[in-house]
Amino acid sequence: MLFKRLFHLFIKPNLTILTLVFVTIIVVANPTICQVSQNVLTGSHAPVGRNIYTCRISYEGKDPVSKDIRRDLMPEQLFTFTDGKLKSSLPERDFIVCSGSLTSISGGFRSLVLYLKLASLNAKKTYGGLARGSPLTINLVNGKEITLFNQRNDPGVLNPDSGETSYTGIYRIDVQAEKMLTKSEVDQMRIVWTSGFENYDLHNVDFFINQFNCLNKTK
Repeated sequence: MLFKRLFHLFIKPNLTILTLVFVTIIVVANPTICQVSQNVLTGSHAPVGRNIYTCRISYEGKDPVSKDIRRDLMPEQLFTFTDGKLKSSLPERDFIVCSGSLTSISGGFRSLVLYLKLASLNAKKTYGGLARGSPLTINLVNGKEITLFNQRNDPGVLNPDSGETSYTGIYRIDVQAEKMLTKSEVDQMRIVWTSGFENYDLHNVDFFINQFNCLNKTK
């Protein structure tokens, strides 16, 4: 009854029944007309409720070492972490901020590049560094587990201005690992430091699916 009263009060008298019927038919025929957006990358429609992912390439050209064609995607934040004991001393920032990006080199070589920033100039004493050959374990939402291995040593780089210690790890991804990473969202990541390991919950669960889709769509 309330709806009918509001209708008669606020809808202009000259609004014809034909117009209402026409709009109703359109909405009923296509209920997602206002919810589906066109995916500019793939030409397909994005699922309702999921954001459209835009591929961003940071570098494309010859690799200075191998001379092969290399394509790097822009880094995205994977997770942040602050131990409960540190939250009082870091009220406005996270202790660890980790971003990642995928890179490809002609010939089918794919790698994950991790960028880690720790809000401490004493991080080396606690964490050490990232050693060449150290494993990175990725747990998928479907229950499967993937282990990648670091390709470089990084003892950490201090930045006195920001009060941070930065690390970069490069983890090779083989064909089997790529297939697994494109079929499931990610849940956790275990990073092995020279002083031990820590498990981190990832909030960017579609990271590998999205970035591999970019590499495969822009070959």
